[in-house]
Amino acid sequence: MADTFNERLALLLQQKNMTQKDLAARAGVTEAAISHYLKGDRTPRASVLTRIAEALGSTTDYLMGGAEV
Repeated sequence: MADTFNERLALLLQQKNMTQKDLAARAGVTEAAISHYLKGDRTPRASVLTRIAEALGSTTDYLMGGAEV
């Protein structure tokens, strides 16, 4: 089970068959930002986290380590 933000982000990308480029476009961020999130170098601010969750059909709570969706 994925427990950290970057692990859950990677898992959802894989499950949704989305590329980093797809997610970046849907969430309104750069591909570089998505790459940093996936590496665990950065955590998005709340507004970006919300857009990422929406783009992935998930919740911010799940992405940040909360209960499974």
